[in-house]
Amino acid sequence: MFTALAAVALSTTANAQCPAGQGQLDVDVTTDGFGYEFYFEITPAGDACGTNTVFAGGNTVVGCAGGGAGVQDPGGYANSTTITENVGCFPLTDCFTLTMVDDWGDGGTQIDIKVDGVVLYTYTMGGSDATNTYNFCMQQLNYDLALTGASRGNYYAMIPDEHSLYTTLSFSADVENAGQLDLTNVAVTAVVNDGATDVNTSTSTPVTLAAAATNNVAIAPDFTLPYGIANYTVTFTGSSTEADQDMSNNTMASTFEVTDSVLSRAGTITSALGIGAALQNGKLGQTFASPIDDAITSISGFHRVPVPGDSTKYAIWSVVNGEPGVELVVTDAHVFTMDDSLNTVMLTLDLPAPFDITANTNYVVMAYEYNNNVSLGTAAADYEMGTNWVAWDSNNGGAWANGEAFGFAVNYALYVNFGNIVGVSENVLSDINVYPNPSKDFVNVQLTEDVNNATVVVYAMDGSIVSTKVVTGSLFTVDVQDFANGIYMVEIRDNNNTGVVKIIKE
Repeated sequence: MFTALAAVALSTTANAQCPAGQGQLDVDVTTDGFGYEFYFEITPAGDACGTNTVFAGGNTVVGCAGGGAGVQDPGGYANSTTITENVGCFPLTDCFTLTMVDDWGDGGTQIDIKVDGVVLYTYTMGGSDATNTYNFCMQQLNYDLALTGASRGNYYAMIPDEHSLYTTLSFSADVENAGQLDLTNVAVTAVVNDGATDVNTSTSTPVTLAAAATNNVAIAPDFTLPYGIANYTVTFTGSSTEADQDMSNNTMASTFEVTDSVLSRAGTITSALGIGAALQNGKLGQTFASPIDDAITSISGFHRVPVPGDSTKYAIWSVVNGEPGVELVVTDAHVFTMDDSLNTVMLTLDLPAPFDITANTNYVVMAYEYNNNVSLGTAAADYEMGTNWVAWDSNNGGAWANGEAFGFAVNYALYVNFGNIVGVSENVLSDINVYPNPSKDFVNVQLTEDVNNATVVVYAMDGSIVSTKVVTGSLFTVDVQDFANGIYMVEIRDNNNTGVVKIIKE
């Protein structure tokens, strides 16, 4: 069985005779067979769960975090029943955000939003959903474009900078006409920001969207990541010719980080998860792949309150027929100490030697659980179905399963470390000096070693090649006179030697 963590919030009820210009907002909650697992909040439009809460209902032990706390608490709603919550009177122009949380992530609960006794909206949690968020208004609107999903085409929250030149973002978004009338010239724009500058803007081809219709739109062009350590945000914004009457559901965002040497699917840790079946040879794993040949030097994991005396170790497994195959390399075991158990611990274990992996080949990074629950941190954002793995002896004979089969569509807080990012049979040209930088005309590139007939390729931030040349020696120039102002990457390849440096044209 799975165990995990939760948070708390509050619950209130209200009843009122509404004045002119306002409507009575009620919520009908129809629970599944485990009513105590459910919690919901209503907040002002665009506010996250727990921020300026207007109304909360259900099991307060679950709270906004939820995500599998497994609290067998008698509080909350009864099983398989309908409860009406009287929220109160609000202006008919008001809009809200509804957050629905299922403690075990197995969905099933339905909420009907009623205004003056009329059901305007019905929301049902899917069978593998832990958290759903919806926007609604006190009256149905003529024009309301809603973004219901968005993808940057890459599910990694942390990407090593050496990998970034070979990583392409392919944007798409799900749009819905939540209003009563057709929308024309519906488009979605994706903007990539590196924390200081918008480095890319891509927009979908405009479409017409009939009332209640949905569509998945591709946002072009694709974008090859810039080389450089930074925290990136991709913001998706929908637009149409008609003036949208509820702007709170027009925008979504996705974040990721280009790191010095870490690859991971786990972004912001929101909960923790373990198997909790003692002496069952438990294993938790996450699929990953590198766009280049590389060498793994260590593995890290984030653990929540491990039990002193319990142990874990990490490993890299092959993938055979779409699931973990055999263990390829394993670290020494770590025995958790009393200090580890006080709160959280980020554990890094070295591999016996750098382990070579092949480009674009799937592997699984694995954490072992022997006794109590090792409680790996988890992150729900940007989860790719079928990429987390779990097995223990008493579950189907130890067969592999994906976490979503148990209601946990989450990324484990496991991190693959590539050390100095030296790939297989590849040396990195070190100590590259560029000057002047920024420059209006020429940039000098100074190496600490000679190259012979090396290829120099200059990339724009959209991944396009803007110039190439062949050089020999340790000093050469890059002519940027005809370049548009902006950031460029210079890649130098001499047989198996590689170096990359950033330059700026002003």
